[in-house]
Amino acid sequence: MATILDVGLLQYFSVVFPVILVFAIVYALLFKTKAIGDNPAINALIAIVAGLLMLLSEKALEILNFMIPWFAIAVIFLIMLIMLFKVFGLKDESLTTVLKDKAVYWAIILVALGIVGAAFANSFGQDIVDAGTGEGDAGENDAFSNVIKIITNSKVLGFIVIIAIAVAAVFLLTG
Repeated sequence: MATILDVGLLQYFSVVFPVILVFAIVYALLFKTKAIGDNPAINALIAIVAGLLMLLSEKALEILNFMIPWFAIAVIFLIMLIMLFKVFGLKDESLTTVLKDKAVYWAIILVALGIVGAAFANSFGQDIVDAGTGEGDAGENDAFSNVIKIITNSKVLGFIVIIAIAVAAVFLLTG
């Protein structure tokens, strides 16, 4: 039975939303940076091609279809949080000072990286576990156990150690 809140028809448009998103982001970047020039027709053409190239990769569409709702929820949460602080008397000057703080900046980056990491884990996680164990099926299709298997893989642990050494070196050299 059809209802007003039935959104089942939107599943057929799940490839359209990522294409439009990629078009908008690429067009905005080209327009803002003027990397190719000031001609909006050329910028739009390149953005359309980049958006349509998304249709060639099923995994890229899967990643974007996973990320889009989570980023929307994060933006809505941030707006609601700002509105809550404004209700309790936060001034605009204080808000801009807080948003320019490095801790808030890094927290937003970490949330964004967490969403991107979860999208990649959702799309490639089981394939990585299957390739790492050499089995057709890892035995468990539980996402948490797959994440543990990925993190405890020797290649991933070695990568984490190398990145930690690089971060420590940069921190010590710039400090």
